Amino acid sequence: MQMRHLRAILTIFEGISGLHVNWHKSCLYPINQVTNMQILAVNVGCQMDSLPTKYLGMPLVAKNKEVEAVEFSKLVSSLRTDESEDVIVSACQKLIAFFHQRPDQKLVFVTQHGLLPLMELLEVPKTRVMCSVLQVLNLIVQDNTDSQENACLVGLIPVVMSFAAPDRPREIRMEAAYFFQQLCQSSPLTLQMFIANRGIPVLVGFLEADYAKYRFVFCTF
Repeated sequence: MQMRHLRAILTIFEGISGLHVNWHKSCLYPINQVTNMQILAVNVGCQMDSLPTKYLGMPLVAKNKEVEAVEFSKLVSSLRTDESEDVIVSACQKLIAFFHQRPDQKLVFVTQHGLLPLMELLEVPKTRVMCSVLQVLNLIVQDNTDSQENACLVGLIPVVMSFAAPDRPREIRMEAAYFFQQLCQSSPLTLQMFIANRGIPVLVGFLEADYAKYRFVFCTF
């Protein structure tokens, strides 16, 4: 019935706009499982096709939850220390994009012990890897007290503290600083755990390094 209504709406559109709908070249594309596609196509008066396809030269692809789950598992399985630098960095970037699309999966990732392989990757002595992993961690714990507390409980605070040292690259220190900023501003518990791990000297270390480098700026005030 709904497809007949759709056909009626498009027919009215033809009459009002003067444009013509070519039903013989129009197609219905099912997303996920649709059992009565042939009946629906007959009701509309068009053909039946399947994805992937192209429209105006652009690819059209439908992804269901099962496909996303498989791709997510592949990404997680790539987070291993024996993978190449490019593979790890690429997996981190794709994981960040996935979490932006599906923020609900961040907590699922944490509850399934996903933080542990990330901690292991932080031991890889590659700047790109360390920075990418820290970016993933920051996105996971962003604005989520439960994830931040889990990160503290698995021992991430002292691990990330090692990236706050003045001899670390600037982009890595920035990611470490953002991680600690979230812990300090999130909840009393994460703040207490940060302080208990000697977090205050780490914050002072950020200031000392910047003051030593830009002290001429401070002297002008």
